[in-house]
Amino acid sequence: EDPFVDVLVRMEALGGDSYEIDDEGLRVVGVRSGDRIAMGDRMLVVIDDVSVLRRTVYARRVASEEAFPYLLLVDDRGRPLEWCRVDGLPASGTVEAANGMPAAPVFDRYTTLKDALSMLLASDVQAGIVVDDARAVRGLVTADMIGDRIRASAETAAVSSGAT
Repeated sequence: EDPFVDVLVRMEALGGDSYEIDDEGLRVVGVRSGDRIAMGDRMLVVIDDVSVLRRTVYARRVASEEAFPYLLLVDDRGRPLEWCRVDGLPASGTVEAANGMPAAPVFDRYTTLKDALSMLLASDVQAGIVVDDARAVRGLVTADMIGDRIRASAETAAVSSGAT
């Protein structure tokens, strides 16, 4: 589709899974999810950086529209405005903030895991917005993502202690 842009997405920026190169070296495969990604695959990304000198656009992968039915609108400084349902977006044109759901919950570096989980479970959107000190969006987190991380940590601890 126009405009078409090639973007570099590093393996560590592919998402919540860890990825390994397959036996043929043609794609990467998610260790837990089995998600397969090949060079040239289309994906929804957020632009992290643009290097004019290197002629490279760096990005990180975000959840697909099918997996997450909301779009987070941000202002020109990257601060969250509101959540909009993807199925309610216009087919073309600019998306304006209006009639969406509040951009919440918001997590900063002072949010505890217990507080984050409580807010996520009470949220209509079931995703939290991670912000930096300037309140700009740095990423999104879901209760499932936290659960996956806790399970992976527990499995690592069990293996290192010799438990099976």
